Amino acid sequence: MTINALLELFDEAMGVFIRDKRMWFRPAGIGKFARSQGGHLYDDPRDLRSATINAVETSLLESMATEQGMVLQNLALATEAIGLGGFPNFARHENSWFEALKFRMCEMPASRYLGAPRVLSTIAGWLGRDPSVTFPLGLEREEAVLLRPFCPPYFPTMQKAVRAFVETKFGPSGSYRGGAEQSSWGDPKNCAAAVPAPGEPAIEATVAYCEYVHQRYGRFPACTAPFRTAIGFQVCHVDEEFYSRFYRPS
Repeated sequence: MTINALLELFDEAMGVFIRDKRMWFRPAGIGKFARSQGGHLYDDPRDLRSATINAVETSLLESMATEQGMVLQNLALATEAIGLGGFPNFARHENSWFEALKFRMCEMPASRYLGAPRVLSTIAGWLGRDPSVTFPLGLEREEAVLLRPFCPPYFPTMQKAVRAFVETKFGPSGSYRGGAEQSSWGDPKNCAAAVPAPGEPAIEATVAYCEYVHQRYGRFPACTAPFRTAIGFQVCHVDEEFYSRFYRPS
Protein backbone atom coordinates (compact mmCIF):
# COMPACT_ATOMS: atom_id res chain seq x y z
CA MET A 1 0.00 0.00 0.00
CA THR A 2 2.83 2.40 0.82
CA ILE A 3 4.69 1.74 -2.42
CA ASN A 4 1.45 2.01 -4.36
CA ALA A 5 0.76 5.45 -2.87
CA LEU A 6 4.33 6.63 -3.49
CA LEU A 7 4.11 5.76 -7.18
CA GLU A 8 1.13 8.08 -7.41
CA LEU A 9 2.65 10.85 -5.28
CA PHE A 10 5.84 10.81 -7.36
CA ASP A 11 3.96 10.72 -10.65
CA GLU A 12 4.81 13.62 -12.95
CA ALA A 13 1.24 14.93 -12.65
CA MET A 14 1.33 15.13 -8.82
CA GLY A 15 5.04 15.66 -8.24
CA VAL A 16 4.88 15.65 -4.43
CA PHE A 17 8.21 16.29 -2.67
CA ILE A 18 8.77 14.44 0.64
CA ARG A 19 11.12 15.58 3.40
CA ASP A 20 12.37 13.91 6.59
CA LYS A 21 11.50 16.15 9.52
CA ARG A 22 13.71 14.06 11.82
CA MET A 23 16.66 15.11 9.68
CA TRP A 24 15.94 18.85 9.71
CA PHE A 25 13.50 18.55 6.79
CA ARG A 26 16.10 17.38 4.34
CA PRO A 27 14.89 15.66 1.14
CA ALA A 28 14.02 12.03 1.88
CA GLY A 29 16.48 10.59 -0.62
CA ILE A 30 14.82 12.32 -3.58
CA GLY A 31 16.84 15.53 -3.84
CA LYS A 32 17.96 14.88 -7.42
CA PHE A 33 14.31 14.64 -8.52
CA ALA A 34 13.50 18.18 -7.30
CA ARG A 35 12.44 20.73 -9.90
CA SER A 36 15.16 23.02 -8.60
CA GLN A 37 17.62 20.34 -9.72
CA GLY A 38 15.98 19.75 -13.08
CA GLY A 39 13.65 17.00 -11.90
CA HIS A 40 9.86 16.70 -11.80
CA LEU A 41 9.03 16.98 -8.07
CA TYR A 42 7.79 20.31 -6.70
CA ASP A 43 10.30 21.08 -3.93
CA ASP A 44 9.37 24.77 -3.55
CA PRO A 45 7.13 25.00 -0.42
CA ARG A 46 5.10 27.73 -2.15
CA ASP A 47 3.83 25.10 -4.59
CA LEU A 48 2.03 23.42 -1.64
CA ARG A 49 3.15 19.99 -2.84
CA SER A 50 5.56 19.21 -0.02
CA ALA A 51 5.01 16.66 2.72
CA THR A 52 6.94 14.82 5.42
CA ILE A 53 7.49 11.09 5.80
CA ASN A 54 5.27 11.09 8.88
CA ALA A 55 2.47 13.00 7.16
CA VAL A 56 2.45 10.68 4.15
CA GLU A 57 2.43 7.50 6.22
CA THR A 58 -0.23 8.85 8.60
CA SER A 59 -2.50 9.75 5.70
CA LEU A 60 -1.99 6.30 4.23
CA LEU A 61 -2.91 4.58 7.50
CA GLU A 62 -6.05 6.69 7.71
CA SER A 63 -7.05 5.73 4.18
CA MET A 64 -6.48 2.03 4.90
CA ALA A 65 -8.90 2.29 7.82
CA THR A 66 -11.65 2.37 5.19
CA GLU A 67 -10.74 -1.13 4.02
CA GLN A 68 -10.53 -2.39 7.59
CA GLY A 69 -14.00 -0.95 8.17
CA MET A 70 -15.31 -2.96 5.23
CA VAL A 71 -13.85 -6.14 6.74
CA LEU A 72 -15.48 -5.37 10.09
CA GLN A 73 -18.83 -4.74 8.45
CA ASN A 74 -18.68 -8.08 6.66
CA LEU A 75 -17.80 -9.83 9.93
CA ALA A 76 -20.73 -8.13 11.65
CA LEU A 77 -23.15 -9.23 8.92
CA ALA A 78 -21.79 -12.78 9.02
CA THR A 79 -22.07 -13.14 12.79
CA GLU A 80 -25.60 -11.75 12.79
CA ALA A 81 -26.62 -14.12 10.01
CA ILE A 82 -25.60 -17.18 12.03
CA GLY A 83 -27.13 -15.93 15.28
CA LEU A 84 -24.03 -14.71 17.09
CA GLY A 85 -23.26 -11.38 18.70
CA GLY A 86 -20.26 -9.30 17.78
CA PHE A 87 -18.76 -5.84 17.80
CA PRO A 88 -15.62 -4.05 16.63
CA ASN A 89 -13.21 -2.66 19.16
CA PHE A 90 -9.94 -0.80 19.36
CA ALA A 91 -7.29 -3.49 19.74
CA ARG A 92 -4.04 -1.81 18.85
CA HIS A 93 -0.80 -3.48 19.85
CA GLU A 94 2.45 -3.36 17.96
CA ASN A 95 3.11 -7.07 17.94
CA SER A 96 0.89 -9.31 20.13
CA TRP A 97 -1.64 -10.13 17.38
CA PHE A 98 1.16 -11.14 15.04
CA GLU A 99 3.04 -13.12 17.69
CA ALA A 100 -0.15 -15.07 18.42
CA LEU A 101 -0.47 -15.87 14.71
CA LYS A 102 3.23 -16.88 14.66
CA PHE A 103 4.43 -14.26 12.22
CA ARG A 104 8.12 -13.97 11.53
CA MET A 105 9.31 -11.29 13.93
CA CYS A 106 12.27 -8.92 13.74
CA GLU A 107 14.00 -7.14 16.59
CA MET A 108 15.85 -3.84 16.84
CA PRO A 109 16.77 -1.32 19.57
CA ALA A 110 13.92 1.02 20.52
CA SER A 111 15.98 4.09 19.64
CA ARG A 112 16.57 2.71 16.15
CA TYR A 113 12.88 1.83 15.79
CA LEU A 114 11.93 5.39 16.72
CA GLY A 115 14.45 6.92 14.34
CA ALA A 116 16.66 8.55 16.97
CA PRO A 117 20.01 9.97 15.81
CA ARG A 118 22.91 7.53 16.14
CA VAL A 119 24.52 9.61 18.89
CA LEU A 120 21.42 9.30 21.08
CA SER A 121 21.13 5.58 20.26
CA THR A 122 24.71 5.02 21.32
CA ILE A 123 24.24 6.91 24.59
CA ALA A 124 21.01 5.06 25.34
CA GLY A 125 22.79 1.75 24.76
CA TRP A 126 25.64 2.69 27.10
CA LEU A 127 23.15 3.62 29.80
CA GLY A 128 21.21 0.39 29.36
CA ARG A 129 18.06 2.29 28.42
CA ASP A 130 17.57 1.06 24.88
CA PRO A 131 15.33 -2.02 25.09
CA SER A 132 14.62 -4.18 22.07
CA VAL A 133 11.41 -3.76 20.09
CA THR A 134 9.92 -6.59 18.07
CA PHE A 135 7.76 -6.13 14.99
CA PRO A 136 6.21 -8.45 12.37
CA LEU A 137 7.87 -9.09 9.03
CA GLY A 138 5.88 -11.86 7.35
CA LEU A 139 3.89 -15.06 7.75
CA GLU A 140 5.53 -18.36 6.92
CA ARG A 141 4.47 -21.98 7.32
CA GLU A 142 6.71 -24.98 6.63
CA GLU A 143 9.12 -22.89 4.53
CA ALA A 144 6.24 -21.50 2.46
CA VAL A 145 5.80 -17.70 2.50
CA LEU A 146 2.09 -16.91 2.90
CA LEU A 147 2.27 -13.16 3.51
CA ARG A 148 5.26 -11.01 2.68
CA PRO A 149 5.86 -7.26 2.49
CA PHE A 150 7.67 -5.66 -0.43
CA CYS A 151 10.90 -5.03 1.49
CA PRO A 152 13.92 -6.93 2.83
CA PRO A 153 14.42 -9.71 3.83
CA TYR A 154 11.89 -10.96 1.27
CA PHE A 155 13.63 -8.91 -1.40
CA PRO A 156 17.38 -8.24 -1.45
CA THR A 157 16.93 -4.46 -1.83
CA MET A 158 14.15 -1.90 -1.87
CA GLN A 159 14.89 -1.34 -5.54
CA LYS A 160 14.08 -4.99 -6.24
CA ALA A 161 10.98 -4.70 -4.06
CA VAL A 162 9.61 -1.64 -5.87
CA ARG A 163 10.27 -3.17 -9.29
CA ALA A 164 8.59 -6.41 -8.20
CA PHE A 165 5.55 -4.49 -6.99
CA VAL A 166 5.21 -2.65 -10.30
CA GLU A 167 5.47 -6.02 -12.04
CA THR A 168 2.52 -7.41 -10.03
CA LYS A 169 0.33 -4.64 -11.45
CA PHE A 170 1.74 -3.83 -14.87
CA GLY A 171 3.93 -6.77 -15.85
CA PRO A 172 2.76 -9.20 -18.57
CA SER A 173 0.72 -11.16 -16.02
CA GLY A 174 -0.01 -8.17 -13.76
CA SER A 175 -3.46 -7.39 -12.42
CA TYR A 176 -3.84 -4.49 -14.88
CA ARG A 177 -2.44 -6.37 -17.84
CA GLY A 178 -2.70 -10.13 -18.54
CA GLY A 179 -4.19 -10.82 -15.12
CA ALA A 180 -7.16 -8.59 -15.91
CA GLU A 181 -8.76 -11.56 -17.69
CA GLN A 182 -9.55 -12.92 -14.23
CA SER A 183 -11.23 -9.69 -13.11
CA SER A 184 -14.94 -8.88 -12.96
CA TRP A 185 -14.79 -6.46 -15.90
CA GLY A 186 -17.03 -7.26 -18.83
CA ASP A 187 -14.35 -6.04 -21.24
CA PRO A 188 -11.13 -6.67 -19.28
CA LYS A 189 -8.70 -6.11 -22.12
CA ASN A 190 -9.87 -2.59 -22.96
CA CYS A 191 -10.49 -1.62 -19.33
CA ALA A 192 -6.98 -2.69 -18.31
CA ALA A 193 -5.41 -0.94 -21.29
CA ALA A 194 -6.98 2.33 -20.13
CA VAL A 195 -5.01 2.16 -16.85
CA PRO A 196 -1.58 3.71 -17.48
CA ALA A 197 1.52 2.23 -15.88
CA PRO A 198 3.65 4.57 -13.74
CA GLY A 199 6.33 6.42 -15.66
CA GLU A 200 10.00 5.70 -15.17
CA PRO A 201 10.62 9.02 -13.31
CA ALA A 202 7.96 8.04 -10.73
CA ILE A 203 9.44 4.57 -10.34
CA GLU A 204 12.98 5.87 -9.94
CA ALA A 205 11.88 8.47 -7.36
CA THR A 206 10.00 5.75 -5.46
CA VAL A 207 13.08 3.54 -5.46
CA ALA A 208 15.27 6.39 -4.19
CA TYR A 209 12.81 7.27 -1.42
CA CYS A 210 12.31 3.65 -0.31
CA GLU A 211 16.05 2.99 -0.23
CA TYR A 212 16.54 6.13 1.86
CA VAL A 213 13.87 5.09 4.37
CA HIS A 214 15.17 1.54 4.70
CA GLN A 215 18.75 2.69 5.21
CA ARG A 216 17.83 5.50 7.60
CA TYR A 217 15.27 3.63 9.73
CA GLY A 218 16.32 0.00 9.27
CA ARG A 219 12.90 -1.03 7.98
CA PHE A 220 10.14 0.01 5.60
CA PRO A 221 7.88 1.95 6.12
CA ALA A 222 9.56 4.41 8.48
CA CYS A 223 6.93 5.06 11.17
CA THR A 224 5.33 1.66 11.53
CA ALA A 225 5.98 -2.01 10.90
CA PRO A 226 5.33 -3.61 7.47
CA PHE A 227 2.23 -5.24 8.98
CA ARG A 228 -0.06 -3.37 11.36
CA THR A 229 -3.52 -3.69 12.82
CA ALA A 230 -5.37 -1.39 15.18
CA ILE A 231 -8.89 -2.80 15.32
CA GLY A 232 -10.42 -6.20 15.96
CA PHE A 233 -13.82 -7.86 15.91
CA GLN A 234 -15.03 -9.77 18.96
CA VAL A 235 -17.61 -12.51 18.45
CA CYS A 236 -19.72 -13.93 21.27
CA HIS A 237 -22.84 -15.96 21.97
CA VAL A 238 -25.81 -13.77 22.88
CA ASP A 239 -26.93 -14.30 26.49
CA GLU A 240 -30.64 -13.57 26.15
CA GLU A 241 -31.30 -14.00 29.88
CA PHE A 242 -28.78 -11.29 30.66
CA TYR A 243 -30.56 -8.78 28.43
CA SER A 244 -33.99 -9.81 29.69
CA ARG A 245 -32.87 -9.16 33.26
CA PHE A 246 -30.91 -5.92 32.89
CA TYR A 247 -32.26 -4.18 29.79
CA ARG A 248 -35.54 -2.84 28.51
CA PRO A 249 -37.21 -4.87 25.73
CA SER A 250 -36.54 -2.12 23.18
